[in-house]
Amino acid sequence: MRWDDRQRNCEPKNRNVNPSDLRESKRLAPKIFQKGSLTMGCENKSTLEPRFVHAREQLMRIDHRGRVALLDLVKTAGDETHCAFSDPMKRILHSCQGRLAWAGSMDQQLIGTGSEDVDSVWISEFPNREACATALEKRYESAPEMRVRDIQSYVVTPWPSPIRWIARTTFRFRGLLGGGPPPYDPSNEPPPSFTELEMGAQEFGPTPEQYQALERGSLETRVVMVNFLDFRDHANYREPESNPQPRPHQSTKAHTHGSGSRAYGRYSANTIKLVGRLGGRLRWAGFRARRISEGTEQAWRQIALMEYPSRAHFLGMVRDEAYKVGIRHRDAGLSRTELLACTSHVGFE
Repeated sequence: MRWDDRQRNCEPKNRNVNPSDLRESKRLAPKIFQKGSLTMGCENKSTLEPRFVHAREQLMRIDHRGRVALLDLVKTAGDETHCAFSDPMKRILHSCQGRLAWAGSMDQQLIGTGSEDVDSVWISEFPNREACATALEKRYESAPEMRVRDIQSYVVTPWPSPIRWIARTTFRFRGLLGGGPPPYDPSNEPPPSFTELEMGAQEFGPTPEQYQALERGSLETRVVMVNFLDFRDHANYREPESNPQPRPHQSTKAHTHGSGSRAYGRYSANTIKLVGRLGGRLRWAGFRARRISEGTEQAWRQIALMEYPSRAHFLGMVRDEAYKVGIRHRDAGLSRTELLACTSHVGFE
């Protein structure tokens, strides 16, 4: 069964929000955040799963009163489990005044390790952390297959609306200019060896196996790259091992100072021009991502979803000389990163 068919079969029967659910959400929120309380409406703390308590405590540490988002990396077990997850998930979002910002199936992990067994990525937004906590509680109460033990959950601060509008307008403007890198066409150009691609520092790029797996996929399919980013405190520009001559159109100015985020910003400024011109766009972005599910304590400074018209366009961009100009800034700014190649679910194309 295709993902498209799965999504159609999982559509909730009733999209209307039940007023009683909204009242229940408001009633539960104060209990969830009652200072010093871990009962969460239960008589005994031992009746709560430790993972839920851990998630609640992580959520309470956030010093943010505005909108919050949950990014879930979900491991499902076939079509039935997928439907059992997506249907209750949508109902809970409606009852907690949340919305599904984006959802997609993960095709492969392109950079990094540890998320190879993830099947889908879900991003939900809530008006505040109280509503987010209520949604977490409902997830535990309503569907065991949705519990945190099966999901890597991160709480993220979404980009403010004005910044989103500016970013999307920038991509649209670049798209009107056109002239981006041509898409990769395997019938007209032989695939280069991995060493010829000049992907930058090994820890911030794909392995040969990961890159070849992307090439073997359907080149016509739209792809959303989910970027997990963490930056150095201070940019680290490494001296080139050989051939220090600058590339065409590359500035000879030495960037030896500044933070890692500023160095990565130089890489982003160069990449945005290319992504916009080939018809790509920013789907979603947030910052200060903290893992709230049990496991390795992990935080990311920024998460960004970039959509490309096709995998061929993405491959054509990373082969282009104009893209390679910015790689040194990416390597100088990043301390670690992961990249997931995904396909949007029905309704998020």
